[in-house]
Amino acid sequence: MIVEATDNYAIAAAGPLARSKGIPLLLASADNPANVQDELRRLAATNAILVGPGFNPRTLLRQAINAVVTSQTWTSGPGPDEMDSPVASLFPSTVEEVYITDALDPSDLATASAASSFQKVPLFTVGNALTDWEKGELARLKPKRAHFIGTTSSATQTVADIEVLGIPVSPVSGDSAASRNETVVRSLRGRNLDDRTLVVGSQLGSTQLLVSSFGAAMEGTVPRLTPDSNSLSGPIKEEASSWGPELRSAVVVGPPSVISDTYLNHLQVAVRTPRAAAGAFHVTETTTSPDGSGWVELSAQPNAARYKLVDLAGSTVYSGTSPRFPVPSDGTTFKASALDSAGAILAERDVRVAINPDEPDRKTKVAATSDGSVTKLEWSEGSAGPRARHVTRHEMVRDAQGQLAIAGTTQLGGTCATSFTDASRPSGKEVIYEVSQYGTNTGNFCSVTTPTTSIREPQVDFTALRIPAVSTTATIQSESATSPGAPTPTMAEKSLMALKAHSASGGISTESFGTSAWTFRYQTFIADRYVRPAWYDTQTFGGDNRGFGAWHDSFRTRADMTFYFDSRYSIQSMHFGKATGITKEYHCTLHSFNNCSYVKQAQESTDGIRIMDKRAYGSYRVARIEHDSAIPIRPHGAMWGLTPTPGITYTMDVLYWPNGFSVTGFHDGAPSHELWGGWVPGEYIPIMTHNRACDFGPGLAGFCKVNFNIKI
Repeated sequence: MIVEATDNYAIAAAGPLARSKGIPLLLASADNPANVQDELRRLAATNAILVGPGFNPRTLLRQAINAVVTSQTWTSGPGPDEMDSPVASLFPSTVEEVYITDALDPSDLATASAASSFQKVPLFTVGNALTDWEKGELARLKPKRAHFIGTTSSATQTVADIEVLGIPVSPVSGDSAASRNETVVRSLRGRNLDDRTLVVGSQLGSTQLLVSSFGAAMEGTVPRLTPDSNSLSGPIKEEASSWGPELRSAVVVGPPSVISDTYLNHLQVAVRTPRAAAGAFHVTETTTSPDGSGWVELSAQPNAARYKLVDLAGSTVYSGTSPRFPVPSDGTTFKASALDSAGAILAERDVRVAINPDEPDRKTKVAATSDGSVTKLEWSEGSAGPRARHVTRHEMVRDAQGQLAIAGTTQLGGTCATSFTDASRPSGKEVIYEVSQYGTNTGNFCSVTTPTTSIREPQVDFTALRIPAVSTTATIQSESATSPGAPTPTMAEKSLMALKAHSASGGISTESFGTSAWTFRYQTFIADRYVRPAWYDTQTFGGDNRGFGAWHDSFRTRADMTFYFDSRYSIQSMHFGKATGITKEYHCTLHSFNNCSYVKQAQESTDGIRIMDKRAYGSYRVARIEHDSAIPIRPHGAMWGLTPTPGITYTMDVLYWPNGFSVTGFHDGAPSHELWGGWVPGEYIPIMTHNRACDFGPGLAGFCKVNFNIKI
């Protein structure tokens, strides 16, 4: 495929077509037709697709092409910005989705072309309304979805024209071209975007960024747009630093006048920083036996004659000559010790395991070992082979009101390996590690298989482990341990153990719901003050206008599960509660939330929230929430005219062992989801706090999903 090198609109539209056909894209200069001939001969090209108005048969460039190739297809449009429809006409009759941009910002044109090339789908560059040709091509292509990248206030009529065709439009959020670029990158992680390959450009060099789009797509990624051409910062810095030496390649696009040498130097430092070493006596492997049982192996210690494993109660659950331990079926927190022949302790580490016993072959099993300052995470993969994982650390803090909260979120690393070492864990703070995976389980860029794609927004799977606050000593033992030789408990474990101690002393009456018990509270809420289901319409819904918190009065839905224990620490009874909030409808000024006037309000019933006692089904599952609570006021827009009124959807299973809970499940990408737990009348401990993962329309329509497996 040949495009004139100075025609940005033709380049933008041609890249996705070349990717879909699996052919090279050649940018040709009319000033040097001889170079074009040389490249065509090198490629041994016999056919060519010419895109753009610059290939008149009388030009020297066209004649040079004719001298080499035997046949050509020339496609052009009525104007410089109207190359989209003729190029789209060369795509198959149906596509999964399309990208649309107003190209008012040249960087948006580059981002849209890059996303289209990565997805191998058509790109449309539109004005204030669709042309008849564009309408005809969209009707022929029948995309299931259209992504709009650009200034939303300029495209109201365009979006209305598209939705009249029955095509839902998803605007790419962001107040700047750089933030919209980042939104696109996040969404494409669900399509196996290779973020180990980094291509960075600046808004000052949008043309160079556009030219790099096709090559980046060939490498399985899209170019990133930095908001600051002089300093590495924000998500790009976080990503480069997290992958570090595992980064496959890093390319800065443009001369120093576009993106400075200082930026390049900062990038080089980020990717050359070596990984931290774990040190001695840390987890080296996690495995699952054919019968579904879990095993954890630690590094062997010199002069060790015996190894033992002790649970939270101080009971020895393993003793042997091998540092490979079977994970007891009723426990997830232990202390491992290496002893010499005289019984003296050579080394000891706390060991924490997150595992879903119901799905041993489908869930990632994560184990962590910790000393005073280093945590080593190790996980096992399924038969699909290695997958890209991101490791994130959250710190437990108290907010201004003294309530527990999750803060200090840091993306520590990205890796294609099955382990990661955190040597910078903050002292004196409980932390939570998330090991997450974007996209599909197979065909990702860490493996040799061909990447698979999906029309959905990013799908995230993560497993979380909590590490308690410990001092920076060589060993773990502290006064907060339950007994000599036992592991240090987390806040949640201490809370549950305190509850059990109270239960064993007769402090709980199973006849009354007013006494002490363990409660989980799952809430969904809209953090914003207002949200708009269709951004080209004035209809607006009132949000909850808040952050995370267990005791807020404003929420979309709330589900409570309370568990009562007998003196043997078995769950003897349960109590469930559920509620929905009030939804208020307003009409506000288009493209803003000004001059809002109240219209009406409604409250959905709680019928869509089902909480079930699952103890009769065996295994370790004790309760489940199946949540599909609809919005009580129908949103405007053609998208919702084609589907039932959207609901907030999630499912959560609660699993219980004698020394702890785990929760597994999934939730929609919007709105915000939070899970709290604790011994009542103690305080709620944050278990999961998730801001919305995608825009409200795609999130409520089920276009993005978060799967979770959390050891509490």
